[in-house]
Amino acid sequence: MDSARPDIPLQPLLQCHIDWLLGHGMDIKSLTSPVPVKLAHGVRHPDGRLDPPAPGEAGKAWLAFEEAIPDDVVFWDPQTGSFATQNGRVIALGETFFNEAATYSFDSALTLYPDPIALLKAGRLFGAVIFNWPCAWWRLFDKPRIRLADPALIRLYDRWMKPPSDPDVSVTLPEVA
Repeated sequence: MDSARPDIPLQPLLQCHIDWLLGHGMDIKSLTSPVPVKLAHGVRHPDGRLDPPAPGEAGKAWLAFEEAIPDDVVFWDPQTGSFATQNGRVIALGETFFNEAATYSFDSALTLYPDPIALLKAGRLFGAVIFNWPCAWWRLFDKPRIRLADPALIRLYDRWMKPPSDPDVSVTLPEVA
């Protein structure tokens, strides 16, 4: 899968990025599977998408994670913890696993992690990092099992995993003459 825009090419990680990730407890398998972590350069637009750098500028380095379903790329800046996306379709790193049967088979669960480092340390399979919590309920309300990998996520989960409030409804009675 190569869903990157031509103006933001995805490149292999540089050795300095690999060394940094390995130094934070990742193993090579988590950097290459299910799809390799890549590198992109760009600037985060206020709408949450990654824009190409200005002409003549290199742009900030972002780690890039391709998501198969929906077709998008999640960009993560390890220095600031910021996220960006290519198309604005995904709300989480690892969203590909939201709808995979294997995620929930044999009493397994979708595991939510607090950050990409925790997800990578856990091997990336059947886990996700939500970065757009206001949209999380719509994507997760029908999932059979969700596991929180860190107690710090309880507050976020409790705040956002509620159905949106119903609209105020009124009935207009016909006027009697």
